Amino acid sequence: MSWALSESSPVSFEGAAIFLDPLDIPAELARAESRGSLPVIVAAPGPALRGRLSLLLEEAVEEALSRRGAFPPGIGAASSLDAALSDQLYRSRLLELRGITIALPSLEGIATLGGTLDAEDGAVLRFWLEATRSRPVRVLIDEANRRLKVHGPPEPFESLLRVPEPAEATPAPPPAVVPEVAESASAMELSEPTPAVVERDGALAFALPLSSDDESVESVAADDDDDAPTPLLSLPVAFEASRTAAPVVRELAEDALSSTVDEETRPFVRTRPTPALDPPAAAPAVAPEAPAVAPEEDAPAAKAAEEAPALDTVEAAPPHSEKSLPEPPRTAEPDVTPDAPPVRLEAKREPATVATEKPARPPEPKPRLEVPPLFPEAATSWTAWMRELESTRGPKPLAVVERTFVTSYVPLAHAVAEGIAEGRAAEVLTGWSRSFSQSYRDAFEALRVRGKRPTMVLDAPDLALRIARLHGARSVQLVLVDGMRFDLGLRIEQRVRALVGHEAVLAERLLLWSALPSTTAVQIDLIGRGAAGLAEPPSDREVDTFVARGRAASTPRRIKTGPRDLLKLDAVEARLSEVGPSTAERLDALADEAATALADLLGKQPPRTLLFAFGDHGFVLDPHDGGTAGARQGGSSPEEVLVPAFAWLAGGVH
Repeated sequence: MSWALSESSPVSFEGAAIFLDPLDIPAELARAESRGSLPVIVAAPGPALRGRLSLLLEEAVEEALSRRGAFPPGIGAASSLDAALSDQLYRSRLLELRGITIALPSLEGIATLGGTLDAEDGAVLRFWLEATRSRPVRVLIDEANRRLKVHGPPEPFESLLRVPEPAEATPAPPPAVVPEVAESASAMELSEPTPAVVERDGALAFALPLSSDDESVESVAADDDDDAPTPLLSLPVAFEASRTAAPVVRELAEDALSSTVDEETRPFVRTRPTPALDPPAAAPAVAPEAPAVAPEEDAPAAKAAEEAPALDTVEAAPPHSEKSLPEPPRTAEPDVTPDAPPVRLEAKREPATVATEKPARPPEPKPRLEVPPLFPEAATSWTAWMRELESTRGPKPLAVVERTFVTSYVPLAHAVAEGIAEGRAAEVLTGWSRSFSQSYRDAFEALRVRGKRPTMVLDAPDLALRIARLHGARSVQLVLVDGMRFDLGLRIEQRVRALVGHEAVLAERLLLWSALPSTTAVQIDLIGRGAAGLAEPPSDREVDTFVARGRAASTPRRIKTGPRDLLKLDAVEARLSEVGPSTAERLDALADEAATALADLLGKQPPRTLLFAFGDHGFVLDPHDGGTAGARQGGSSPEEVLVPAFAWLAGGVH
């Protein structure tokens, strides 16, 4: 922040965080917009928003980005304050904006009677003020906030029990300093920048702002690669459509959903033998009982052949050509005349065949695509995920519900399926799933007639066009993967990434909600009718819900719904009615087949084509006879409602 303003001070400032008169804030926002910064106006909060300042600021930035045409936040964006800000700055750069300028109104409405802000709100303010020093973020603060007090950062509990060390009886004398050096040191201390907030009576106050020379607006904030901290908020179970623009969670923190493997160092898996690298097939050996008959004059040559070095001891051998390959020994063919009876060659080859024949080798299994574990930290983190789900109580905003599902529910369900999580983990999962299911059923009827709703499967065409425009794609191809639920989509994404290598890049990953009932027919019908179809009665027109079987299931086929043309892949849906092994093994097998089909389709696309693959609904696998029964669909459980979407940009993009 800048120093206190006098009446004769200019209206415009270059500081990253400054106090302003409320009448001067609109002019400063207009100036920031002219410089390429995104202006964000925050409404003055009331007592009901005490402790929820982070959601208020996040929603204000999301509304400003939405008005500019930015696509929704992706997986993992709501996992922490730092991740949310990084995601918002990334999407603002895609809109060719240079930063974000937030007008912070008077916060007296959420302060206590003593003028002190909540501890959670104070932590949010400290984060945003710190962000102004390292990122292209400006905060214009209402003058009324000068008198407010803010709690300082918490101290470790063990510090309360720490016994102060006794003072030394004879402290060491200070080192001798030349007078000139001492004066220089004092001058340097006085010239240090003053802190943004200071402690007064045990609390932090907006008293000593930053110097106005601190210019951080022009800095460029790169995407943070630091480990995402533990989520600050307890996540809810109930659904509450209380946000004007319901966001979609963006790039799930790489350490939580995808893997800990770096994109640049991810090993590429060799899925089929390469002729240039595989050794040639060995010629059939001749048994010693039936040696080939050779004349005596060939004995020196045979002896030289025995003294030749073994093949595996040769360091490098030139590639064989058709002319250089030795010809196999030919057996003398009998003279056959037209009048002669036919000769039975089988009888002559019988002894050699018996001597040289080897037992047939069983066909080698197809090499399995190796991918890193979906959640490598499951063994050490499943208890934290379980506690996070247990602590959820009461209705919460939509973004918090999505964050709970992505960062706690899906990883814990994976740990239970793999046999890693024990005890009450399965019971906690069941309780959260039932609460989510009941909440979504109750809220869906109101969601159909209200404008506030999450980003749904019916929005897939519009999302694909917006992402294609932001990434400079030349064409868009929609691919509906029938039955791809969220955790299955994460497995498919891992395998497609390994198969395509550098021939394509994953541009965005999103989370979508299925309309109820969560069936293929309902989702395809709403894709054709758009958002208006939610409030309209069910359509009587026929919808193409045919599911291909056998080899045809791995071939995407073109369907039409309303004015939309898209491809439908049945590799998952065709296998769901069958009885199979455990949940983890079954999902891995489904992911292998679907990923191969998507990778082949992606490799056939022209350069700069955006392939937008998304699920329409999910499914539930019930235990059956040591494995899993046929899938259940059409309900409102998290596995059936929440599905992923992936935007791949084809054409050798780096």
